[in-house]
Amino acid sequence: MNASLEELKQFSVLHARAQGLSRSYCKTVLGRISEPFGIGKSTWGFEWHQEAQSLFLSGNHKEALRCAIMGRFPYPCDAERYRCDQFSRQIFKSLRGEYGNFQDLIVKSPQGNFTAYVTDSIWNKKTSLKGVDPGKNLILAIGGIVSPKEQWGQFLGFSKILNTQMAVVEMPGVGENYIQYAPDSYKMFASLIDALNIESDTNVHVIAMSFGGHSALRYATNDHRIKSITTVGAPIRDFFLTGVHSCPDLTRDILSHLIGAQDEKLVEILKLFAISDMDLFSVNARINYMRCGSDEIIPSSDYDIALEACRYFYGRHTEDVHGAPNNVKATQFWVMKNLSSATKSRRIHIMSTLLQKLFDAKSVLTFRRQGF
Repeated sequence: MNASLEELKQFSVLHARAQGLSRSYCKTVLGRISEPFGIGKSTWGFEWHQEAQSLFLSGNHKEALRCAIMGRFPYPCDAERYRCDQFSRQIFKSLRGEYGNFQDLIVKSPQGNFTAYVTDSIWNKKTSLKGVDPGKNLILAIGGIVSPKEQWGQFLGFSKILNTQMAVVEMPGVGENYIQYAPDSYKMFASLIDALNIESDTNVHVIAMSFGGHSALRYATNDHRIKSITTVGAPIRDFFLTGVHSCPDLTRDILSHLIGAQDEKLVEILKLFAISDMDLFSVNARINYMRCGSDEIIPSSDYDIALEACRYFYGRHTEDVHGAPNNVKATQFWVMKNLSSATKSRRIHIMSTLLQKLFDAKSVLTFRRQGF
């Protein structure tokens, strides 16, 4: 990785805000870091691990988890970051009950194996998989090219509130997903859905951040059990064709690591990820897409492409950078509003709509389409 310490600090603060860590708190920890990589005091992974360990021993497990996830940023490329990555999973599993009761499910696919967290209700006596109850809603959550599933594990608690079943997974190459990120790696969704014994009458709703949103959209072209996709800043086409040339160096470094290619070879492979208008039109799911007006990674034109080609599109614009880290609460309530609407949880829908309006002064509904 070629990222400088300053670039890591700049983008990590946005990553931290998305988890709920304050800028001032991050500034304190980052102030102790003088080396972006390596082992020992003053290195990135070491200082975040020290912070996470101190919080964990004091009983503040949720804050410790956030710090451990920061310590692996942007991925475990050295021993200290690897230690943070392992520690984050240990901490997360200590939070069973607070984030909902869940089990590990190892999914075997032709492309490689990956681990998902799934709610206990999908298991018989927590020892064997029974699958999703016929006719019941399933929520799938997936992050982007940086965030591990432990960051989105809080969504497991939504399953009880919404009376649904749920699974949380990672992007290929992230955390415990050992599939290489490739133009066809979206097929991992098929392996997961098969492992969960999902019937044709099960409604699947996907929360998919950033590049996870791209994978979910690509998969939904082939599986009409996907009824809705809620995403923030998903690349569609222009990022893969031209946007990669102007995106931050750190983003290119991460994609190079996940795909296993560099320079011109990386550029050529990324072109194969672009989703055509025909594929977008074939998606039968409702698409809830939040565009960030100051997104430094995903070109605004990708939102416009989806707006024009998708049949069921609900767009929202917020003045923020990629991932809307400065509007965390409003984004969370927007996600909850979409899920509660999809799963017909009327009381939760009304509450989350009101809360979103309370926190959301900068977002506007830009377009709504209900088929054509």
